Amino acid sequence: MQINSQFRSLLLANFKTIKGPSEYAEKLNISLTYLNEVVKGLTGFPVSYWIHNEIVLEAKRLLYYTDLTVKEISFELGFSDHTYFSRLFTKFAGTSAGAFRAIYRK
Repeated sequence: MQINSQFRSLLLANFKTIKGPSEYAEKLNISLTYLNEVVKGLTGFPVSYWIHNEIVLEAKRLLYYTDLTVKEISFELGFSDHTYFSRLFTKFAGTSAGAFRAIYRK
């Protein structure tokens, strides 16, 4: 339980710069296998899901509350490849970033 809480705190503070599950495990001084086991055991989802969830949640906030372009948002969130970010957003949110903005900012 404490590991999950530490992971969530670490994630909230670093999701713009740390994208890999193994980097979080390293910062917590535990193996990736163990981190995934604990997080998935408590939440039902692996570490990578929570990383992507936090990134997409922040992207949605930026799409709704700012006029930044999708490309600018991808760079703001620490992605050097905006097309990768766009694919991740679409896969996770079920719609493209542009379509999300169009729907929710009417």
